[in-house]
This record gives sequence, C-alpha cells and structure tokens, in this order.
Amino acid sequence: MKRNKSTLVVFFLFLFFIINFAQDELIYRIELFSVGTDNFILSYKTHFQSDTIIKYGNSENNLNLEYREDTNTDCHYAEIYGLIPNSNYYFRIEDENENHSEVQQVTTFKEPDSSYLFSIGVFTDFHLTHNQSNDEDTGFLYGMPDEFLTGLRSDFIRNTCAFIIGKGDITDHGYQTEFDDFLVFHGSTGFGSSFYPAIGNHDKKDTYYPTAFNTLTSSGVTNYSFDH
Repeated sequence: MKRNKSTLVVFFLFLFFIINFAQDELIYRIELFSVGTDNFILSYKTHFQSDTIIKYGNSENNLNLEYREDTNTDCHYAEIYGLIPNSNYYFRIEDENENHSEVQQVTTFKEPDSSYLFSIGVFTDFHLTHNQSNDEDTGFLYGMPDEFLTGLRSDFIRNTCAFIIGKGDITDHGYQTEFDDFLVFHGSTGFGSSFYPAIGNHDKKDTYYPTAFNTLTSSGVTNYSFDH
C-alpha cells in the first residue's frame, strides 16, 4: 500500500512538472531587442522548431493585430512596425501547436519635441557565435547572427545615426572566427556611419582580441569622428 502511495505521489509530481514545462518553457527567453517611436523588435526561443505568431494590440484583452514569423526554427527574431508613438502595446507569442507565452507590455517612444542635431546608436552584448554558449544567460540565438547584424544596420540607417557605439561583448568566446565573421560584415557594408567598438569580458576570453580590436580600430575600417 505504501508503495502504491509513493508511486502515486511521484506520478503527480511528474504531471505537475510536465504541465508547468508546457506552460512556461515552450516559449521563453523573450527579450526586447529594440524599441522606437513606431516599432519594437524582439527575440525569443521555442523549445521545438516551429512557426510563430505574435498577437498584439493596444489592450491586453484585445490583441487584434498579428505578425507571422514563418521560419520553422527554435530561434526567433521579429520586427513589428507601424505602431503609434508614445503608446502602450501588449503582445503574446503563439507557436503552431497553440502554446503561448504570457501577455507582455512594451511602450513606444514619443516623437522628439523638436529637431535634433544628430543621433547616436548604441548596442551591447551581441555575443556573436556559431556554437551554443557555455554561459547560461547568453549565446542562445547563435543561429541568427546575420539577421541580428542586418537588423541592427537597418535600424541605425533608418534613424540616420551619425555615430555607433558597441559597448562590448561583440563576440561570445573571443575566438578569431567570431571576430572574422564580424569583420566580414563590417568590412563590406558596416553600419553606414562611424563606429567605436569597446572591449567586453567575453571578447577577452581568448588571446586573439588585441589583434581583432587593432584591426577594428585601424584606418579604413572605422573612425571616431563625424560631421553634422
């Protein structure tokens, strides 16, 4: 009898774990990548490869707009434009099996009160890599470096940024291959403006970083001045 009770307890604990896993873990690592006056960009993961739908709107109870992300992958990246400045938006992510995240909120920026001389773009902790990171909190979207870099460049150009600052951790492991991938991207088209790269602790994990940052800051690759 005791054995049956123990088996029953284990069964219910297992069932509790499965239910919570299904509700909380199938769509996770939801992070806002960028917020603007008329847009927000986010990344997230699904536990299984899947197409996803982002339902959003101005009310938590009326998510009447949709953005379809048809990539059938587990690493997702979505750009949602056409929003109203200085407004609250609510969104929920659903996969093709009708699993969904909790409703989250984002507020778009208001339009500038007056004209400004120039704008500066900032990004940090990109963690460029082609392998799963050993760090628990980074490197999860290693499958989409091109999408992220292209998205960054488009956002900076769209907002006519005169100067770009990378605040460190361009790479995840500091490997030469990771820096080389970034240099190939930046050497071909770059961010469309002056660029200053700072060194992060992840960039210094390998001994290649002095050579990499010397190349990044050399003449012809980037510069630290601009006209306005």
